[in-house]
Amino acid sequence: AAGAGGCTPCADFFFSAKDGATACEACPANHLSGPTAWAFETPRMRSDGRLSDLVGGAVNRSGCIENVTTWMFIPDPPVVFQRVLTMQDAYIVAATFIVTFVFLYRVGATHWKNQQLLLKYAGGDTFYETMLPEDEDADRRGMDPRMEKHDVLQISEAIKGGNLEDAEMVIERILERDPDQPETLHAQAVVHLIYGEMDKARPLVERAIKHNAKPQFMVTLGLINARSPWETEEQRLDNLRRATQDFELATRKDLTLAVAHMNLGVVRMALNDLELAKVSLKVALDKEPEYYKALYNIALVHARMGKRSEAKRYLKESIKVKHRALDAQFNLGMLFLREGDVDEAEQCFMKCLVINTRHSPSLCKMGNVQMLRGKPKRAVEKYLLALESDPDNVEAISNIGVVEWAKRHAVEAEQHFLLALKFKPDYYP
Repeated sequence: AAGAGGCTPCADFFFSAKDGATACEACPANHLSGPTAWAFETPRMRSDGRLSDLVGGAVNRSGCIENVTTWMFIPDPPVVFQRVLTMQDAYIVAATFIVTFVFLYRVGATHWKNQQLLLKYAGGDTFYETMLPEDEDADRRGMDPRMEKHDVLQISEAIKGGNLEDAEMVIERILERDPDQPETLHAQAVVHLIYGEMDKARPLVERAIKHNAKPQFMVTLGLINARSPWETEEQRLDNLRRATQDFELATRKDLTLAVAHMNLGVVRMALNDLELAKVSLKVALDKEPEYYKALYNIALVHARMGKRSEAKRYLKESIKVKHRALDAQFNLGMLFLREGDVDEAEQCFMKCLVINTRHSPSLCKMGNVQMLRGKPKRAVEKYLLALESDPDNVEAISNIGVVEWAKRHAVEAEQHFLLALKFKPDYYP
């Protein structure tokens, strides 16, 4: 600013507001001017050393700059760690390598000592089979005594599923190791029973009962006795009486064993003891209300007793339990047919043919339905389909003879009647 004697610089904290001004003005509050303003340029100092316009003006007192404190973080230079490898490190690596090599050599030498003769004399396949790890998926059922209970359970499942060859393989393995294992002896007896080999099944189940008289074993013995071949009526009745004793013993040993009560009812029905048969079958149903075989057989008992309504009720219940029950559907159709309900009977026989399109008895009964409706041509078609499935179906052969007789074809009718008697001499429809 210009004074009386000439221009003099403004003092600190003052500045010349305009060029050529003759007076200095004070900086606003919290602002400064003069050399102290250098501090605000230090971080941003240009490469040529020239101050920024704002800081330079404040230093030269041609302006002011705000007096604020600014903090700035300046990181330390990075520290680089370096380690020089020494001979000690080389010794450690060498020692580790030597120990690993010695260990692998010892393992390999021991294995070679055990297998060198096999490699020298055996064939290639044998060598590789021995050297390779054992196949964990190999079939070892029946070979490990510790897994015997599991193996016996698997045998039972295989028999239920109809895989009898698989069951027999495991049975043979167990009996080779333990000839008197009762559950396995019983399982083998069941397999022979399914195949109809009663002479082989009987001694096996008797041996099983000798070691462990389980009620299930008694049931199997009863089935063997009931299904054993016979030549005279007295032999048949003796077989059924022995079977009755076996089933009764099984029910005494286990009152809750529904299968024993059911089979006892079936045998009593075969002996024509229908009242006791009904009692046994009802007990079986008390133990297992949805037991199909008990429902089916008690229906047959009521049918033989002339109680058709009860028979139909039990047959319908059995069909609810087992929807594809061919026997139950067929016998229900027979009951409807005997009552003259042709439409309901036809529906039952049609359901049988849905289950098994080649069911010869159902085809034959469908032919009978067509005869009742006065359609002999369609009836003969059904009879021929029945004979295609079962050439020995004497009812179909005889009924074709009836149709021929109705057409006044006496010779053809006689031929069919004689053919039916050839297959079944005591046939009397």
